[in-house]
Amino acid sequence: MKPQGMLGWAGLFILISGILHIVAPVFTGFSAAGLQLVPIGIVYALLGWGLMRGWSRLACATYLIVLILVLMAFGSMGGAVPIWLTGLIIAADVAGLVALFLYIWRK
Repeated sequence: MKPQGMLGWAGLFILISGILHIVAPVFTGFSAAGLQLVPIGIVYALLGWGLMRGWSRLACATYLIVLILVLMAFGSMGGAVPIWLTGLIIAADVAGLVALFLYIWRK
């Protein structure tokens, strides 16, 4: 599946963030903090997949969800999840937010 337009790019970045959330427990030694990221990662992966499929009705809800969770990620920096992994997750989230913002406000 190839990203098409801003919605597709947003979906790709959100999907990447979801994958990073899902693999986080491996890098945290399967700690409780790392395992808590798995359900979030599954939701992110599903939202990203839906956006890549062109489901434009997900755009606003995904924007709000990711905005709230990226702010929470900033607050959790320095916790059990390595800072480099948290940074990658935040970077993917911010890239997805920018793409979603451009998609929503160009409509």
